[in-house]
Amino acid sequence: MKQIKYYLFMAKYYLECIFNILFSPFFYYWKKIIPVDKINTPIHKLNNNFKIVTLVGDYYQMGYQYGSLMKDDILYNYELFGNFLNCLESEHMKRIPFILKDKDIYKSLDKLYNRCEPYIDKNIKQFIKGMSKSTGIKERKIWNYNLYLSLMGSHCILYSKKISKKLLHLRTMDYIHDNYKHNLIVFKNENFIPYSSFYFTGLIFILTGINKNKVILDEVYYDEYLSKSLYKSNPYYFKFHKILANSNFKEEAIKILKEEPRDGNLHIGVSDGNKNESVFLKYCRKFCDYDLILKDNPIFSFPPDEKSKYEKLLSQKNYSVEEIIRLLSSMRTGEVHSFLYYDNYIYVSITSNYIQSYNNDFYKIDLDYLLS
Repeated sequence: MKQIKYYLFMAKYYLECIFNILFSPFFYYWKKIIPVDKINTPIHKLNNNFKIVTLVGDYYQMGYQYGSLMKDDILYNYELFGNFLNCLESEHMKRIPFILKDKDIYKSLDKLYNRCEPYIDKNIKQFIKGMSKSTGIKERKIWNYNLYLSLMGSHCILYSKKISKKLLHLRTMDYIHDNYKHNLIVFKNENFIPYSSFYFTGLIFILTGINKNKVILDEVYYDEYLSKSLYKSNPYYFKFHKILANSNFKEEAIKILKEEPRDGNLHIGVSDGNKNESVFLKYCRKFCDYDLILKDNPIFSFPPDEKSKYEKLLSQKNYSVEEIIRLLSSMRTGEVHSFLYYDNYIYVSITSNYIQSYNNDFYKIDLDYLLS
């Protein structure tokens, strides 16, 4: 039965991909960059699947606010995500390390939680506690969904370059589903630097984040296989909260990263919009080191089997922001969402329906305004 669910799920996914590719040429030139001029309320709706959410207070208070404000969207995403885990469970179980294997994916996630929990920042625990209180969702369920990505790689890219001596930083993500709801979450407290994260509603880890000082953090898997991790550490995507809340420039971010090394096969992007600098650090078997440093030529991290799709992005040095945004649709990679920083603006997009899967409109937001 599980194999049947898997094949039906994947058949639907590939049919959607074919549909999107066929329609992509017709919508390529309709892609829009939409300025966001006013954000006057805690929830600012950009479209039906994408909202900016502003949270204020300590981490428990922000978690409670987030659950209260986004409860319906969180429940919607969790239902989709639960279906995703159930339908693809047979494939997931093949990739789970032996030390975490159990009779099903949820038991394996419980094991992962028990190994990671002593190392996770108390602020993240308080946020999830507040979110659980306001949504009525059990804490363990929230933890399971938020830890899932530590077990599985995802199709993502990192790309940094300079245009007119100013930093351009791009991260995209594709994850076999195009109907998830998304948030750009703003975290504000008088005791830390305001920062923002961009991901699926209900998942509070940071795969892409930026703070008021224009320090940008993101992570991707740069190998086809996950390393033989012991999974006894604080996942970086939780630690990014602490780093963004306390870093004035990229060197401070890197220092905090190195305080608590862990194993894995990640590329961590650390960029600084004020200094127009970017580095990618590699993490493998409990050490971190500089892998790629932005100088004259672009630096990038692409999945090995996808690199050929990005040759257009790599072959030219003079693309503008607008041209890069248009190129994303012609690459046929089906990005679920994209984040781009340039010249104190962030450009964010998410897939809001099937036809748009390769042709997402981008929202342009002034970083100073967003985090003021």
